[in-house]
Amino acid sequence: MQIPYTEISKDALRGIALEFVSREGTDYGEEWDMEKKIDQVIEAIKKGKVVIYYNHTTQTCNLLTKHQSTELEAARAAAQDDDINYND
Repeated sequence: MQIPYTEISKDALRGIALEFVSREGTDYGEEWDMEKKIDQVIEAIKKGKVVIYYNHTTQTCNLLTKHQSTELEAARAAAQDDDINYND
């Protein structure tokens, strides 16, 4: 399920961006700046290039590109259609 960034606190948004950036690793060279990278991720979220996606099953959230999110939602809709057809 996609979560609009406007529905969460600034601290939560920053925490999600921090977790994402730290998960990427640190292979950016000597000039890598974590604060700058976090700000870039938050800006991408605000511009709609990246979305916050919450998974009810795992109770985790992740950041997906808009394209990835669209593909995931289409796959879920198709899976639900298949379930409906099998139950007919």
